Amino acid sequence: MQTFTATRISIIAERLIQDGVVRIMEEAGATGYSFFEGGGKGGHGFHPTHRPSIVEDFAIVKIEAIVSSRAVAEQIAEQVAAAYFGDQSAVMYLHEVEVLRPEKF
Repeated sequence: MQTFTATRISIIAERLIQDGVVRIMEEAGATGYSFFEGGGKGGHGFHPTHRPSIVEDFAIVKIEAIVSSRAVAEQIAEQVAAAYFGDQSAVMYLHEVEVLRPEKF
């Protein structure tokens, strides 16, 4: 089985910035992404997994995309950090991954 190197970018943040993050990903060339509901504790306190619907925008999500090159992932990371990390509780990381179908990314 042959694998190919790609880069996964993961952003854990409040749902409030999800649409903006997705726009940045798409403009940079990401062909797809995934959302995962989340919760946990960090520097900005505890975020429960389930919240009343009135504050749905403050729920935690993980937004992930796999892109073909590290340069594209870094471009996304820089733009997301510049747009949102000044006043949002968020974590972002890049990770090298092995993919089976490089044409999908």
